[in-house]
Amino acid sequence: WSKLFTKPAAPRCECHGEPCKTMLTKKSGMNCGRSFWMCARPLGPSGQKEKNTRWRCATFIWCSDWNPNNYTNAAGDDVG
Repeated sequence: WSKLFTKPAAPRCECHGEPCKTMLTKKSGMNCGRSFWMCARPLGPSGQKEKNTRWRCATFIWCSDWNPNNYTNAAGDDVG
């Protein structure tokens, strides 16, 4: 029973290899209220997503698309 009620493991960020955080869309439209995973790091001073830095990268996965058994990161490592 515990497997049924345990949250699935968070995907790992493609650039940093760290667990992503889950967020909820608030923007009006067809995706309003939909959950997604994104890089947990803060935005950099430029206010943009930045690759290969200490700031947030562009990792983005809809929660409904996340299956830990089917995802690998950019290095080909299992992230689930």
